[in-house]
Amino acid sequence: MKKSVADIVLAIVQYISVVPLGLAMALPFAWVVSTSLKSRSEIYVYPPIWIPSRLNTENFLKVWNEFPFFTWFINSAIIALAEVSSVVLLSTLAGYSFAKHRFPGRNMFFIMILATMTVPFQVYMVPLYSTLVSLKWHNTYQGIILPSLLTGFSVFMMRQFMQSVPNDYLDAARVDGFSEFDIYFRVAIPLIKPAIATVAALHFIGSWNEFLWPLIIINKPRLMTLPLGLQFLLSKYGAEYQGLPLWNLIMSASLITMLPTVLIFIVMQKYVIQGITMTGLKG
Repeated sequence: MKKSVADIVLAIVQYISVVPLGLAMALPFAWVVSTSLKSRSEIYVYPPIWIPSRLNTENFLKVWNEFPFFTWFINSAIIALAEVSSVVLLSTLAGYSFAKHRFPGRNMFFIMILATMTVPFQVYMVPLYSTLVSLKWHNTYQGIILPSLLTGFSVFMMRQFMQSVPNDYLDAARVDGFSEFDIYFRVAIPLIKPAIATVAALHFIGSWNEFLWPLIIINKPRLMTLPLGLQFLLSKYGAEYQGLPLWNLIMSASLITMLPTVLIFIVMQKYVIQGITMTGLKG
């Protein structure tokens, strides 16, 4: 079918609107990459230069060797993977229960879970810290991980997707003698892969970039995550060049830190977009 003139004009207007916004959003990331490859003498040149005279890749080796980046990286990976595994398992179980089973107080419990999304972390930060200190879980992995084992958003998304699973499939599995766990694991889970990928990707990115809670609950360098390590690095390089920050080294460290989240989003962006757009289709 041929497009009308109005459709063509509308498409042109959309592209004209979207392209500048896309470029504006990509500009900070491009500046981080450019600055990370500059020499010390180029970071304060005016007017600023985008392409350095030489690609100073030794900036990355310098920050990697001078600081325990590998330890920070492993800490962030352990925490992020533990949180993602817990969130995916618990939210799919909860979503399956809320969507496919009737039990007393089901709607009330679901509303209570959604209500947790409206409570800022700062409201319960102090009692949470006091509780974990009394359990002697400060300066431990479990102390960092515990507050993020489950989120209201993940339960909501899984419930919405579980409602899209045809009940006929579940009934057929029950007739075939499947246990309820087999139905959940072998029938429901394969049908909601976009939701699982979305929750996993978004929670991984959030956990990887988390700064406030690790800053509160730990004070041992060996348990520092990458965001805390960046703050430590900033305090060292914050005034080393004529009283000004060495932004080339700081941006090199920032690029190392953000690289895993960028790769995760690039690999899983199709599922993330599909999951977000389909979340509200069934209620």
